[in-house]
Amino acid sequence: MILVLRTKFCVCGCGGQFREDSRYPHQFIHGHNRQGTFWTQKRKENFIQLRIGHIVSQITRDRISRANIGRKQTEKEKRNRANTLIGHVVSDATKKKIGEANSKKTRSEEFKRFLSSIHKGKHLSEEHKRKIGKANQGEKSTFWKGGISIFLYPRGWTEALKESIRIRDQHTCQLCGKKQEELSEKRQKKLHIHHIDYDKKNLDPENLISLCRSCHNRTTHNREKWIVLFFLKGLIHVSTS
Repeated sequence: MILVLRTKFCVCGCGGQFREDSRYPHQFIHGHNRQGTFWTQKRKENFIQLRIGHIVSQITRDRISRANIGRKQTEKEKRNRANTLIGHVVSDATKKKIGEANSKKTRSEEFKRFLSSIHKGKHLSEEHKRKIGKANQGEKSTFWKGGISIFLYPRGWTEALKESIRIRDQHTCQLCGKKQEELSEKRQKKLHIHHIDYDKKNLDPENLISLCRSCHNRTTHNREKWIVLFFLKGLIHVSTS
């Protein structure tokens, strides 16, 4: 057997070198290991440099996954993990991968109840609400319709016109039948006036109906379906001329 000595770096991150005997391959300088050693910032940086480009095999990933089954992180581990993510920016490519992976997952009822329980009683601060609102503005919003909401209403869109539609509809939501005096929401004291064909410029009374806030929000999706529904309910009148 041919004896081969190779010079290697200690993988503990200390930056030291050692001569490895091919008969007894190892990765650490004698006395250096992962257990009970203090990692200085320099050692951490050296270790990171050594691991750049390293690809963890699927076998190793499966072993790590099995070893962590049922294991709960300590509060110290949670804080350390959170601190390492401060200032970390997730790339668009990573966001896309996470989104694709989550779209294939089906959450169990037990997991849904767990998510509900951990958020129960939590209240978002006003600053947090503003940040969420800002992050979902414009094209990022799920209600985005190609920028059509920026078009202004014509001059004829007045409170007098809207009130005349409410009176015609007897102050009743034309979908759920709720009366205007039954509205309990603080932000809604009057019924909304909805454009059946979604054209803000069409102020024909036949194109306007009264809806409560909840029903009006529902009509923002699947517009073609709602137009057909309004027609079937007799709320759209087709001219025969």
